[in-house]
Amino acid sequence: MDVAPVEVSVEARSGCSDESRARAALDEALASAHGPRRSSAASMKPSTREGDGPRWIIAVRLERDGGVGHAEAIIRDDVGHEVARRSVTERGKACAPLTRALGAWASLVLDQELARAHDEDATPKAAPGETSVTPYRGTGYLLPTASPDRGAGTEPPDRIVELGALAFLRSGLVGATSTAGLSPYVNVQVSPSIFLRPSLALGWSTDRVAVKNGTSRYTTAGGRFDACKRIPGNYIEQRGIELDLCAGGDLMIVVTQESSLSRLRSSIGPNANLRGELGGGFALELRGGFGANLARAALSTEDPAPLLVATGEVGVSARWP
Repeated sequence: MDVAPVEVSVEARSGCSDESRARAALDEALASAHGPRRSSAASMKPSTREGDGPRWIIAVRLERDGGVGHAEAIIRDDVGHEVARRSVTERGKACAPLTRALGAWASLVLDQELARAHDEDATPKAAPGETSVTPYRGTGYLLPTASPDRGAGTEPPDRIVELGALAFLRSGLVGATSTAGLSPYVNVQVSPSIFLRPSLALGWSTDRVAVKNGTSRYTTAGGRFDACKRIPGNYIEQRGIELDLCAGGDLMIVVTQESSLSRLRSSIGPNANLRGELGGGFALELRGGFGANLARAALSTEDPAPLLVATGEVGVSARWP
């Protein structure tokens, strides 16, 4: 089976903040792509590149309307037949995610066309004197995409899940004493830019606190739930920093280690998380936030909880897929 090279063309009409990266992402996805040769000496057309033979053409058009990006790709074989057409949309200023999606789809189309051509080559040929004509018909291929207007027949995109653990330092649980501990969490994508983030927390006081019969250290345990809006940076995916803006609340219990006193703590408020990609799905996390204490009952009459609580966290996370 003969193969023909692939030529990629990109037309960016307006609004792409990363046009060069979008072109590079598409070129990288299709750098080694080929299509089955269907041209013959009788059907050859002039190449779009001087000195080269017929080739498959993948033409991509990019444009933005307000905060929504739209990309359309058309694949034509080396004799000019339209093989497939696909369009995707996504909110945001960057166009690189659109071209990466279309590059993956185009690679799938070309692989399937090569496999079909291989199967046709393996089919026994008609005997001399017989006529066997198998007309070529272009096939529409569908790409799983996170487009908000996903059409019928497409599959839902893979849902991003992130698992991580953060070391935290928190003030405001008991008087002026801070709390240090560990907080494992999971981040689950529910839309292209919205994540739900449940987490647990286990911590210990950094100093002794006043209680009715003297002083004591305390232990705290509980959980938090946040809804987050992810804002990607203007860079190649998985090679930069993402910002999560979150809001939620927590519920914790504080128990003294020596006098067995316990109090509930609850707070609500915003927080922000910076996620710096390290490669291979791993990232460094820096997180900070504050909130208002809803439950402030004191461990002793001299040590009420303050009105505000603040937290700083640092740790690592891993992403799938």
